[in-house]
Amino acid sequence: MTKKARWQTTIRVAGVWLMIAVGTPAADYFVSPGGDDAQAGTRVAPWQSAEKAGAAAQAGDTVTFLTGEYGGALAPTNSGAEGRPIVFRSEPALAARFVGGNPAIDLTGRGHIVLDGLRVEPTNGGLLKAVDGAHLTIRNCVLDGSRRNWNGVDVRGCRYVTFRDNLIQRHLALGGEHGQYKMVFWGHMFGIEKSRYVRIEGNRIGKGGHASLVVGGCEDAIIRRNLLFAGWGRAMGLNCKRMLFEENVIVGAVDSGGSANPSSPFPGAETIVRHNLIVRNFGEPIAHGFYMAGKKGSRVSGRVLHNRFYHNTLSCNLEGGWGATSFIDPATVGAFFDDNIWRNNLFHQNDFAGDFTAIRLADVPPGYRFIRNLICGDGPGRKTIDYHDRDKPEDSGRYTLAEAEARFPDRFARNLDVDPALANPGADDYRLRAGSPAIDAGEFLARTLADGAGRRLALDDTRGFHDGFGIPGEPGDLVFVGAGKTAARVTAVDHEQNVLTLDRDLAWRAGDPVHIPYAGARPDLGAMEFGAETETWYRRLVVPAGSYFKPPPDALLTSDFEDATVEEWGHMWNVERRYKTISDRDDSTAASGRYSIKVRALAAGASLSLDTPAHLWELDAYPYVSFAYRVPPGVAVGLWLRPFELVKRPLPAHACIGGSPAMASLAPAGAGSCKLIDDDCWHTLTVDARVIRKAYPGIKYLRAFEFGNAPGMHTRGHAREGDAFWFDDFSIGSRPRTP
Repeated sequence: MTKKARWQTTIRVAGVWLMIAVGTPAADYFVSPGGDDAQAGTRVAPWQSAEKAGAAAQAGDTVTFLTGEYGGALAPTNSGAEGRPIVFRSEPALAARFVGGNPAIDLTGRGHIVLDGLRVEPTNGGLLKAVDGAHLTIRNCVLDGSRRNWNGVDVRGCRYVTFRDNLIQRHLALGGEHGQYKMVFWGHMFGIEKSRYVRIEGNRIGKGGHASLVVGGCEDAIIRRNLLFAGWGRAMGLNCKRMLFEENVIVGAVDSGGSANPSSPFPGAETIVRHNLIVRNFGEPIAHGFYMAGKKGSRVSGRVLHNRFYHNTLSCNLEGGWGATSFIDPATVGAFFDDNIWRNNLFHQNDFAGDFTAIRLADVPPGYRFIRNLICGDGPGRKTIDYHDRDKPEDSGRYTLAEAEARFPDRFARNLDVDPALANPGADDYRLRAGSPAIDAGEFLARTLADGAGRRLALDDTRGFHDGFGIPGEPGDLVFVGAGKTAARVTAVDHEQNVLTLDRDLAWRAGDPVHIPYAGARPDLGAMEFGAETETWYRRLVVPAGSYFKPPPDALLTSDFEDATVEEWGHMWNVERRYKTISDRDDSTAASGRYSIKVRALAAGASLSLDTPAHLWELDAYPYVSFAYRVPPGVAVGLWLRPFELVKRPLPAHACIGGSPAMASLAPAGAGSCKLIDDDCWHTLTVDARVIRKAYPGIKYLRAFEFGNAPGMHTRGHAREGDAFWFDDFSIGSRPRTP
């Protein structure tokens, strides 16, 4: 080789190593529905397809999708790199609409990807999938209207995942491969499982058939400032280790066909749940319910260990505020429930259609303690504590707060039963009014153990504080130390030693209080801090208009079971978990339109029934129930109304107000005598539900309408194998329906 050739080779090799060292220069690409994938991908010569953009983008590149509709899936071939992510964005924001693929966006196996301002609205698929990915950021996007898969947004096995400021809604999956009941919305709107370093912040998430947000088997997660407007099922299901759940608004959960009840299961370990507004849910919004599952009870559904719930407001929820139930053997249950403290929370006017239950405990070990909370019904003295103990049945019953504190001092201590004087809960303003007894009424989260100075602060309890969990850019708690409120930032938490490490040197005396920021002499009770509106550390929680179901004046609920109205009825009907019974849409017969609901008994003793919980059914506002039905000869079908539980006036779980001839001998009508014709032809009927007052005077609200042989979930009935009926054109309204 000549000297010149060697010199040229050296220069080329040096250039290659220089490119590797500094990285390939980033490129800006553009995509338009009117473009061509054979073009250069510039603004003036854009590509056409999401597939081309996904295949071409390299680390550091930015791909801009211009206004229009894109039919293929966006599935990047490459990953970005540290400090050089691949960015897929829309210009203008939300103008690029992705309608194809299942899912429309697939980030499986990819890392360092940013999605910014995309509108994802698939016509027949899921929204987004990410499995075994890392460093993924989805921000400012609309993810709307998934139609397949268990999760509309499906994230599994990922690390360093951020969802920020997105709208994620409407999981329109009707049963499908996930169940035999193809008339019910199924699955979760947004599911994230077995992932770590997760941040879900500032999103609006709602309308999943089973739950809006499910975070399961995850570690080190921050879920903050989201609106969970459930709408079609539960608000959420959370099972995390080391989680901060703060400043969220949870509203509109319902007892839907796709979930067993409206309660959000909330197991976890070493979690902090604080400053959340949990209101206007159509059922008990949060519950801890655990059981042994699998062969011979080989698996436990979840653990509740070392959790702190403080400064939350639970108000105006139907059927209660919070509950816990254990189905685990008492000898081992302590390993799954322990060291869970509720402090400085505000419970007010929950279970307002029933008996104002605030807290429900059933067979739960002593690891639950309620310290310095405000627990009130519609006024002081209500029996707001519902307590059951299978080992001590003499303790089971309903208690006022004073009675509960006297009988169970290891569970209830220093709580208040007073009206909190909220600003205007009827208008969804849950702030404290001036003079509220909840102002400056809270207790501090922790106190120092001894005089000291420096940055290592030893406390009697560190479980109420976090250090950011190792999530990049996430600081630890700001805390006030001492009566003078000296501020410092937490940089590390050692729960084994009960020590906080701070970002600056301080001096303190034994017994000094340590708390997250507060405005007055002491913390307030509930999620709102009076007088803190101008503080940088404070955020007022607001229920946005339209966040939860408000019935129109004419009809509380309607169902015609047609495709065009699926969003009206797809979440309403409880047909699953009916004993030996199957229900589905039938296009072979209908009272009107194309579809009706066929309910069929699979074996003798089937319940042969369906029901709708009806949100909040105010009897005088919506007294008329109308529907069409077809019952073959000899099939036993009844009309049932389900009231709310009232201890002061015991009521039946289900009141029969009539039925077919074969039903008369099985369940005599307790009120009314509505007769169904069993000639296998279609008929219509309008019933005045106030007929129930003939037997049970004074009822104001109803919980559900039920139609069938035997009402309720898991209930055995009297149906014969092969028995069936059809149901159509249902409404609960303010006036009788005109034929």
